[in-house]
Amino acid sequence: MEKKEITSVKDAVHKLQLYLLEGIQDENQLCAAGSLMSRWDCVDVVTGSRAFAGSLQEERCSMFNIAEVNGILKKFENVSSTSEKDLGKNGDLGFSN
Repeated sequence: MEKKEITSVKDAVHKLQLYLLEGIQDENQLCAAGSLMSRWDCVDVVTGSRAFAGSLQEERCSMFNIAEVNGILKKFENVSSTSEKDLGKNGDLGFSN
């Protein structure tokens, strides 16, 4: 299946949040995620690493080139994302009736 490219920073951050939930494989991925995410983007999903969240900017930078954003996401190509499987019907994690 061909992966679609991200067209907004918001979508990229959401995808990175899912990757962080899945677990990253090396420090390069963590640094790449940190280059795009704000502290609040991280606090939403990462509860065990205050050091990482504390190293991030307060606000997400709004001036990103989409090619750069997609380049950051390419570092996570080998991480299986829950967003692409096992979310249940309508992305509800299987909790809807």
